[in-house]
Amino acid sequence: MAGFGMVAHAQPASPDKAQSFEEKRKEKMARLYESLKLTGEQEAAWKDYCAAVKTAKEKLQPAKEKYREKWSKMSEQERAEKKAAKAAKAEELAKLTAIERLERKQAKMPEAADAIGELLAATRVFYAKLTPEQQKTFDAVTLEAYTKKK
Repeated sequence: MAGFGMVAHAQPASPDKAQSFEEKRKEKMARLYESLKLTGEQEAAWKDYCAAVKTAKEKLQPAKEKYREKWSKMSEQERAEKKAAKAAKAEELAKLTAIERLERKQAKMPEAADAIGELLAATRVFYAKLTPEQQKTFDAVTLEAYTKKK
């Protein structure tokens, strides 16, 4: 989930929305798991990675709330410009591995650098257990969190 669940919204999440976000995160993780076709030897690394994703999500919550507040104060034009800039970066991001994308995110979010660093470390360990083909799949599936319209 390199980046899964790091969605920004204009309003703080209501309990219903929070549950919906959690359900979507679980669906994304299930899709990633199915896509990777892990071997028995990779299962322990997957479990460790999932635990790290969950911990990172919890630790990133304050930064997400701060971003939501900032987003809610933006004008429609500022929001449109942010969305356009994100869309323009999609092609560039597609050329990066999941590890490289997390490294970029860590550099851009100093207030969350520790949490992202922990996620990055766990992702590196898990990523190293994957075959080159599985790494490509991991990169492609996790890219969705960076490039899909929110």
